Amino acid sequence: VQGTRGFAIAGICALLLAVVLIMCYAKPDYMRCGWRHEECALSLAAFPRLELWLDWYLKSQRGPVPGSFRWRGRDPNALNELNPKTLTSGLDDYPRASHPTEDERHVDLLCWMVLGAQTLETISAALHLEAAPKYSRLAAELGSFERLNALHLEASTGRYLDWGLHTEKVALG
Repeated sequence: VQGTRGFAIAGICALLLAVVLIMCYAKPDYMRCGWRHEECALSLAAFPRLELWLDWYLKSQRGPVPGSFRWRGRDPNALNELNPKTLTSGLDDYPRASHPTEDERHVDLLCWMVLGAQTLETISAALHLEAAPKYSRLAAELGSFERLNALHLEASTGRYLDWGLHTEKVALG
């Protein structure tokens, strides 16, 4: 059943944090010693679903510039907010662009996608799955500093920021 936000609007990627935590507690030196049978069984069962989940994010939250990502669900017609919220990101009060458009690029979502690719790379490598090189390449591509700098570095301040249509000259009517 479709929720009130709709299927195209992603929620926060906190599932990745749980998966990473499980991997860390399973055995920190998993690559050298190998995971126990229980961890392998859990990872094998979860892997296809995690692949589908990451693929859905990569496609549905794709931004306007190759390699960029944009949270969906910001209301460009919000009359009672100076800066429409991005509830889907979990960072409701993060300073996004004041005027939501389809041209936005969200740095936090890029970081989540890098973590997703790294997580699937780690699992597939530990389980000796054929997908390991695919996720290794994806993690390297999405996580390159050149890409991050090109998409999100504000050279004048040296900060990594979202990109979008913003003004300080806005007031509630």
